[in-house]
Amino acid sequence: MIQNIMIAAKERGLYSCPQAAWNHFHPIVLDVLNAPEDKEKNWSVPLPWVMLIRMLS
Repeated sequence: MIQNIMIAAKERGLYSCPQAAWNHFHPIVLDVLNAPEDKEKNWSVPLPWVMLIRMLS
């Protein structure tokens, strides 16, 4: 699934970088996202916000 997100981003001119090094912060991230307690964060794909905002505007 992660590769699909990265391919879709690349097709839209957005570069991404899969990360798992932040996994020890998953309780904080899940709290911010209001995710159910039975969920875990295993990876993330940062996207450049500036490019994303420019594309959407």
